[in-house]
Amino acid sequence: MTDRDLPADRGTARTDRQRFRGDDRAVSAVLGSVLMFGLAVLLVALVQLNAVPAANQQVEFEHNQRAQGDMQEFQEVLTRTAATGVEGTVKIEAGTGYPTRLFLFNPPRATGSLDLSESGTATLDNARAAGEAGDYLNGTERSFATKSVRYQPNYNEYRNAPTTVYENGVLYNRYESDQSLVQERGALVSGRRISVVALQGRLSTASAHSVSVGVTPVSGPARTVSVADDGTPITLTVPTELSVDDWEAILDDERTANGGYVADIRPGPDEGTVTIELQQGVTYDLRLAALGLGSDFERTTAPQYLVDVGESRSTVPENTTQQFTVEVRDRYNNPVSDVAVTATASQGTVTPVETNRSDSDGRVTLSYETPADVDETTPVTITASFNGTAPAAQREVVLERSVFDADGSGSDGDGGNTVNPGTGQSVALVDSELVGGTCSSRNQDCVADLTFQNLDATAGRSVSRLRVSFYSAQGDAPPETYTVSDSPSGPTATGDVGGRFRNVSVTPLAAADGAAGGPDERTYRFAFDFSGNRDGVKRGDFFAVEIIYEDDAGRRSTATYFGAPD
Repeated sequence: MTDRDLPADRGTARTDRQRFRGDDRAVSAVLGSVLMFGLAVLLVALVQLNAVPAANQQVEFEHNQRAQGDMQEFQEVLTRTAATGVEGTVKIEAGTGYPTRLFLFNPPRATGSLDLSESGTATLDNARAAGEAGDYLNGTERSFATKSVRYQPNYNEYRNAPTTVYENGVLYNRYESDQSLVQERGALVSGRRISVVALQGRLSTASAHSVSVGVTPVSGPARTVSVADDGTPITLTVPTELSVDDWEAILDDERTANGGYVADIRPGPDEGTVTIELQQGVTYDLRLAALGLGSDFERTTAPQYLVDVGESRSTVPENTTQQFTVEVRDRYNNPVSDVAVTATASQGTVTPVETNRSDSDGRVTLSYETPADVDETTPVTITASFNGTAPAAQREVVLERSVFDADGSGSDGDGGNTVNPGTGQSVALVDSELVGGTCSSRNQDCVADLTFQNLDATAGRSVSRLRVSFYSAQGDAPPETYTVSDSPSGPTATGDVGGRFRNVSVTPLAAADGAAGGPDERTYRFAFDFSGNRDGVKRGDFFAVEIIYEDDAGRRSTATYFGAPD
């Protein structure tokens, strides 16, 4: 039987079965596609859950390294601003983003915060300075409020990132385990130098991007003041989150056992402080400064004390003027501008040269006009001061001067003293020479030769009496006595510096027309007795000699000469 012989309904059923078998094959293709899509989604999910966090953690780690580098630059800006007194700015990359990834999602940008801690107190004790600075740094404890700077990241994946801290010149990373890893040791104590930079202000900022921080000098540039202990070791106590063991590691090279000057490191008197004790009998260079960060800090500091700066002669002639300079300083030993300074003298007058207000260097230059006439060397006290809340002894400086009788009106001469005569019928000083080179202790070979010429063609001159009215020694106390002669082996006269006239027996100066070859010339040798570690004369020294002459007719005259041997 053939298909033709089959009933019509049976043929239709067969065709339907064939058609059904073709539909099964189409469903299998669709299911395969769905399965492949599901696998792709699963793969993307696995990448999102595992690979993306790992990649973002690496991004955050690399960002943290850059942020630590920014904090190191921040430390350098703080140090530079304290040293120069010039404002600085530093940019901190506080937060970071992540690279775009197709079909994947990133968390929000990581953020970071930069803030100042609560205020602590650094103290310096038993440090005494020389000179007027010793009115303030007199061994009494001096305290300075200061803060630390902290950068704290807030990452999405890098869970154990450190907090980077700057305090007392030291930069370190602090971890959640309370372990600290020092990045930069700073220079709180370096050799014989002590450097304290106090931080002030209010700073609290969080950002997913970079932040700029300005550094303002409140007190600076830092001046160096020499200090020594007052019989008790100098101690420096600082607020810190580091342990004593950490500070021992930081200052290991500065310990006395390693050739430094740090004698001891111990817990401070208050919790969260460390005390550093320095070796006794050493002079240290102290540098203090204050910097402002953020807002809410004082833009200027109050004046604390006054010092005499520069070089000025302690002995000056009558009827002349002498300038001297004083400097207004704050509690950090740094200059304060725009402070009014007044001055008075026990004899004579004092006036400002330009203004009585301190300049940007804290300085005021004053002019002292000596009395018109004194009969003998007269002590004078000059007092300069400013108004303020500091103790009176710190707000004033006292300068001692000696005004000498330049014209001989109070001497044994006949008056009419001429200063450095050089023309007419006079005796002129033509040369001032240092003999014997640099002086060593107890070396009388180093003396000054003063050479004179008699310019008077009508009469000879003999030295009747003589005195050295004052002597200004470079860096040393002046000599107490002197000797004078006209040859190394000739007769000498001895006198007290600043004392009365002494009789002198030296070769006279002949009249100018009677001297062969021109004016008669004589050299008189002066040797000075110093009470310090050296005798003789140094280059840069300066002294005044008053001579009473008697001419051939018995007439007397007086002249003053200023010798500066070179």
